Amino acid sequence: MIYPSVIISVTILAIVALCMFIVPLFRKSFANIGMTELPALTQAIFGFSDFLRAYWFLIPVPFVLIFVAIKYIGKTPPGRRFFDGRKIKAPLFGDILFKAIMSRSFRTLATLITAGVAILDALEMASGVSDNVIVSEAMDTMRERAQNGVLLSTTLREQKLFPVMVAHMVAVGEETGNVDEVLSKVADWYDMELDEKIKSLTSIIEPLIIVLVGGVVGLLVGAIFIPLLQSLQQFM
Repeated sequence: MIYPSVIISVTILAIVALCMFIVPLFRKSFANIGMTELPALTQAIFGFSDFLRAYWFLIPVPFVLIFVAIKYIGKTPPGRRFFDGRKIKAPLFGDILFKAIMSRSFRTLATLITAGVAILDALEMASGVSDNVIVSEAMDTMRERAQNGVLLSTTLREQKLFPVMVAHMVAVGEETGNVDEVLSKVADWYDMELDEKIKSLTSIIEPLIIVLVGGVVGLLVGAIFIPLLQSLQQFM
């Protein structure tokens, strides 16, 4: 996300600078040559420029308020559960986050079991490293049911959070006595899926960023030069 974040940030700063310092100069020029009837797009850009120049200090306020509200609500159990659920279901990035959490959780679980940690303690630790309430609750359910003698594969199969393939792989590990190796392979599978997802998303983001930046800049340039072209046509 570094590349698109930098490009979008620089673009926003450039647009703000243009609207605050360059656009007013064109507005004065249009007024000096007597251009009073301007296209709607140009008038909208001039209005946005006036707003930025007059109330630029108010622009961060709603973003700060939203950030503080999300932080405050996210600290409450219902709020954190809501936001954690939306994170892993969000379009584009939700699946990436979910796969990263799954890889980290199953990798931790496999490592702990290999090191000789009891399965119940390993599930509790894996639940802690997930850093997501939804996944943590699923791990806690696995731990509670395992404590009552229910197989991990059975719990995985009954929960909609995990793919069916994961339940089948864990079932094979339980039958062969190699649960730690199978869990490690599950983590490897999630890592592979994560890499592919990130590569495909990166290939989509770059052209989208170029189109978005080009469209915004083209809109701004067009709003300024359309009146100039119209005035030149009048003189011709």
